[in-house]
Amino acid sequence: MNWESAVASLQNVFRLDLTAGGLTAIEQQGFAHYLPISTKRQIHLYGKDGLPKWLAAALPDIEFIRHPPLPNLEATGLANFEYEAQERTLSKLETSEKRKGVWPFAMSSPERAYLEVLQDVPETTSFEHAEQLLQGMTTLSPRVMETLLRKCTHVKVRRLFYWMADRQSYSWLKKLPQPETLDDLGLGRGNRVLARGGKLDKKYMITVPEDMWTPPASITDKSDS
Repeated sequence: MNWESAVASLQNVFRLDLTAGGLTAIEQQGFAHYLPISTKRQIHLYGKDGLPKWLAAALPDIEFIRHPPLPNLEATGLANFEYEAQERTLSKLETSEKRKGVWPFAMSSPERAYLEVLQDVPETTSFEHAEQLLQGMTTLSPRVMETLLRKCTHVKVRRLFYWMADRQSYSWLKKLPQPETLDDLGLGRGNRVLARGGKLDKKYMITVPEDMWTPPASITDKSDS
């Protein structure tokens, strides 16, 4: 058994609300440049249900980490994948029929996975790592991301995403709505201290590490011209 078959079992046999997401989904879809050093392979699962005790015993070389789901997203931004339990060549005739040994399982799209990563900044994921991940995600879908941002009411995640995205120059960013137009919540109210001893970004109302703080653009006073 590998982790893919375990996740497929959790979803299809035990009917648990647990999907592969965050760093795991980003890595599986080819967007991760590096992963945190760990003695075990870490698999990040998101959902309302807890991890069954047999999971650790079945895969002792894998560390499964369970995270709470982002609020209000439900199944939005989940992609369907297939784990092929038996390696074999399928003929053209077989592909038109129900294939035996192929189990479907749900995993976060890159857009949803990145928001899931931001949920854990800076507690278990650093600002630097989150930014490096976004730097490699040049092909995000603005349509999918907009849908996710409108449904996700996690204020910290919204603020961090726009702050991170604002530091990049990707074409997809221009296609996203301004945060205050998402809904009545927008970016919420009040400042959030996410980095002790950092600096406040007044635009997004979050305190970020000093070495990542960007000074506001200077405005030339033309009142006397």
